[in-house]
Amino acid sequence: METLQSAIDAFIPIDLKEMDAVALLDRTDTKYLFHISKLPLLLQGLQPLYRMLEVKGIRQNKYESHYFDDDNCTFYHMHHNKFGKRFKVRYRKYVDSAISFFEIKKKINTNRTIKKRIPTQEIGCAVTGEEKAFFEKITHLNADVLHPTVRVDYTRLTLVSNDLTERATFDLHIAFKNNGHTKSFDELVIVEVKQNKIDHSSPVIRQLKNMHITEASLSKYCMGVYQLYDNVKKNNFKPQAHNLSKILKNKTWS
Repeated sequence: METLQSAIDAFIPIDLKEMDAVALLDRTDTKYLFHISKLPLLLQGLQPLYRMLEVKGIRQNKYESHYFDDDNCTFYHMHHNKFGKRFKVRYRKYVDSAISFFEIKKKINTNRTIKKRIPTQEIGCAVTGEEKAFFEKITHLNADVLHPTVRVDYTRLTLVSNDLTERATFDLHIAFKNNGHTKSFDELVIVEVKQNKIDHSSPVIRQLKNMHITEASLSKYCMGVYQLYDNVKKNNFKPQAHNLSKILKNKTWS
C-alpha cells in the first residue's frame, strides 16, 4: 500500500499565487472525519484531478489558530446552541510562510461561511489597534472583552482542483492548547471541501463516499473548548466527541 509521504509527493504542486484564484472567502464548507490510516488511499485516488499546495518546498504546512472569545465563551455557545448566525474570531499564523492574519468567520442562515481578514504582524493577548476596529465594524460587538481561549496547532494538506473551482483541506496532527494544557488527536483527519456552492459530484466528495466516509459536523474551536474547559455547556457536542473516540479506537467512520 502507498505510504502517506509517497501519496503526497505524487501530486503536481501549486503555489500560493496560483491558489489566489480559488480563495473562496464566501463559500460552503462540507466536512468529514476519519482515521489517518485511510488518508494514503484517499489521496491516491485524487492525484490526477487535483494539485497540492507547496510553500517553500513544503507540502505538509504547519498552522496555528489562536481563537478569542469573552469570559462567557459567547462564540462557543452560539455554535453549541445552534444559532443560525454566529462568529468565530482568531489570529491565524501560517508557520512555513511566516504570514499571519486576523480573521472573522461568520456563519449565516443560508449555511454559508463568510471569512474576512486583515494581515497582522503580532499575535497578542488582546484584540487592539487595527484588529479592534476591524472586529467592531464587522460584528458591532466590543473587542475589549475578548481574550485568548484556545490555540489549535495542526498540519494541513491543501488540494486545489485542476479547474480552480474547489479546495479541499486535510488537517492532521491536531492539538488543542490553553494555559499549559494540551489535548492531542494525532490520528484524526478533518477534511473540509470548500466550494462556491455545494456540488456532490466533486471528485473528493465522491471518493470519500466510495470509502464509506460520511459527512460530519465539527468545529475545531468548539471541540477545543469542549476538551479544555469545564464550565461550558457540552450536551450538544457530546455525540461529536463520542464519534471522535469511535474513529480513533476502531479506525473506522460510518
